[in-house]
Amino acid sequence: MRVLMIDDIRKFDTEYICRFYQFKRGDTIRIARTCKQGIEMLKNRGPWDLLLLDHDLGLADPLKKELNGYYVMCWLEQANPCYLPKQIKIISSNPVGNRRMQQVIDKLYARD
Repeated sequence: MRVLMIDDIRKFDTEYICRFYQFKRGDTIRIARTCKQGIEMLKNRGPWDLLLLDHDLGLADPLKKELNGYYVMCWLEQANPCYLPKQIKIISSNPVGNRRMQQVIDKLYARD
């Protein structure tokens, strides 16, 4: 499995992530800490099986708060469908951001 996490804080070895996902030896797991880094990895290092996406990416670059997980979802909506991971899971604790991102996710996967 090829997994990309876009999150400015979380680590894969935290109980939070491991509680929901069981990774196996040989899985490719990468972390992008900024919106820009995440989009670059989606474009140039995919295809990805799973995208774990946080909404608030402000700690990595506090001057660019508009570049958040919702921005990544909007980019995926406008980009070539080949960049769309097989599955996207929101890992944010921001309820408003979660709803906005989930709306785009639902729209993207309804196209199939």
